[in-house]
Amino acid sequence: MAATVSVKAPINGEILRWARESIGVAPEKAAKRANVAIDIYKKWESGEDVPSMPRLRKLANLFKRPLPVFFLPHLPKSPPMPKDFRKPAAIIKQPLGEASLIALRKARWYQTVAKGLMDDLGQPVRSFEVPNLKSIPLVDIINDIRKLDINRQMSWGNNWEALKRWRMYLEEQGIFVFQFPMPVVEIRGFSLVREEHPPVIVISSQDSPNGRIFTLFHEYSHILLKESGVCIPSEAIDKGEHEVEKFCNEFSGNFLVPTPHLKKSIKESQFSKIEELILDLSKKFIVSQFVILRRLYRIKEVDYQEYQKLFKKLQKGIKKVESTGGNFYKNQYAEKGKRFIRLVVEAESSRKITLSRALDYLGIKTRHYDHIVDMLYE
Repeated sequence: MAATVSVKAPINGEILRWARESIGVAPEKAAKRANVAIDIYKKWESGEDVPSMPRLRKLANLFKRPLPVFFLPHLPKSPPMPKDFRKPAAIIKQPLGEASLIALRKARWYQTVAKGLMDDLGQPVRSFEVPNLKSIPLVDIINDIRKLDINRQMSWGNNWEALKRWRMYLEEQGIFVFQFPMPVVEIRGFSLVREEHPPVIVISSQDSPNGRIFTLFHEYSHILLKESGVCIPSEAIDKGEHEVEKFCNEFSGNFLVPTPHLKKSIKESQFSKIEELILDLSKKFIVSQFVILRRLYRIKEVDYQEYQKLFKKLQKGIKKVESTGGNFYKNQYAEKGKRFIRLVVEAESSRKITLSRALDYLGIKTRHYDHIVDMLYE
């Protein structure tokens, strides 16, 4: 009996390398997935040899690319990467890895899908016409654009509820907000601003709820500045940070804890110890104690020396956020957001797309669809 011969896949080696690098996978990992020696794999990328179809399928799954892509004659056009606003040291020490690069790719795809569905449904993409942010005092900017009563913010029960409400707030402004697992030492969030497309904010599901809230409004300011960005927003005062990041961090702190309300709360406070005041204000505004400390420094309630001392004290009390797991349906909403899910459901119910396409966009099976729809109205 003749031995079975695997069919060779006459692929473009340049595209194989592009697909691997686009997801941050090392050649050694690709070779291991294909179950070949590293020197053989490198020949595939250089064009000296080609893989078999079974091995190409394994690589396509690893690189999260459809099989036909590898047979294209030229490299496909990719949208430019958002500007990397992380510190140079952070970029070198923690370059974007597989999870972060997958998150960027998914977010771009969701943005493209959202644009197409909005066009089909006749929904305009909102434009964010704002004055030159850097030439106007932040107090005036926040007063002009913030559309949520401070008493409503203070009525939220805890930081998880605050995260949910703030996300809904931004979605109501016309922004799509997604959550993906990304290592927070590497990236805490990013924003995608693309002409004629709805803006996108992505936050890390591995961050603390307070950290995610701060990142939401850091990235919101990037959108108002009309620029995409990859960021590690920081509630800390860092005199060496990028000017744009410095502005975005200040914007986030001011938006979450507006100066007039902060000063009023300090005046009404019964606490004599600064640590007690910080804790009380963090509970009141439902933000981290780091945000409050930064705001107190900015309004000159504490000097820099005291700020540093208190910051170090707070750092010692940081606790690691444990994943709660959650159920399948809640996880879908946590990742994609109610606005994106509602858009897909509206398009399907209006017969602008098929049920099969809706399931593809949501990444779910037919048996899940009705429950996902029901949750829109809970």
